[in-house]
Amino acid sequence: MNLKLRGITDAVFDLIFYGVLDRHPRLKCVCVENEIGWMPFMLQQWDYYYRRFRGVNPTTMSKDPSEYFKNQIFATFFRDTVAGHNFEWWGEDNCLCSNDYPHANSTWPESRKHIERNLGHLSLEKRRKLVCTNVVNLFRMDVPQIAKAA
Repeated sequence: MNLKLRGITDAVFDLIFYGVLDRHPRLKCVCVENEIGWMPFMLQQWDYYYRRFRGVNPTTMSKDPSEYFKNQIFATFFRDTVAGHNFEWWGEDNCLCSNDYPHANSTWPESRKHIERNLGHLSLEKRRKLVCTNVVNLFRMDVPQIAKAA
């Protein structure tokens, strides 16, 4: 578990702090199979240290780290109860519900039960974004049935 989170936190940190996202503002990245409950905390910390030390340790970044995430990074979740609670105030535009099928850890065939448990307290609009609209928009999908339902 620690290695799984270390790898993704290092990758997102590198994309942001080494200026990759700043140099390529149209680049979109998707973090998969790492859950997301940890992300708001890390972004809060990175924003704090970026603001506090940019005068003595300048970077080429033109925005707070969380702004790069908001504009260019997306992440999937499927067994993340912490994330479900965070969606009241964070991540609804950048997160994508997954089920990890066909892996043994998958929520399939009980994905609806997991969605209800972790997202059932959210408004219908937020649930729709997390399980449908965000992925359709990210990948610019033209799916009439999904667009009609959304």
